Amino acid sequence: FFKKFAYTYQNAKFIIIGNDEGFKGVLEKRINEYGIENNVQIYDFMDFEKIKHYAKKCSFFLQLSFYEGFAMSVIESMQLGLVPVVTNVGEISNYCIDNFNGVIYKSDEKTFNDISKLLDNKEHYINIRKNAIKQWINYKTYKEDIISSCNSFLNNKL
Repeated sequence: FFKKFAYTYQNAKFIIIGNDEGFKGVLEKRINEYGIENNVQIYDFMDFEKIKHYAKKCSFFLQLSFYEGFAMSVIESMQLGLVPVVTNVGEISNYCIDNFNGVIYKSDEKTFNDISKLLDNKEHYINIRKNAIKQWINYKTYKEDIISSCNSFLNNKL
């Protein structure tokens, strides 16, 4: 999916962060075959604080999953002000609304066109970004929620 962006927008960057799980070599080979190695950066798993550093340089969060549960990474990306580009699976359909606070993947071509329109219309992009942030503004991050829950549990037990 990203290949077309790299060909169309030479300055486009795709940052991939996560565990290898045996796919990194295949992914690197495909990136080299496409000739987009200058557009893609791959990093190993890192904590959320480090991810925030990279998110500051990004506009979109791409997660084209075949299945998801709650998709915590999508929520965290929205909290960081990234516009999610996602498949409409799992709970995502309950909090990502196409062209309001995210972009729902339809096909490579249609979704490319949707994102290109956002890139050409900064005001609309900013509105979608603001709506993504507003969706989760009064919620804790996953890490904060877990710590709060553990503290509450411990306080009740003591």
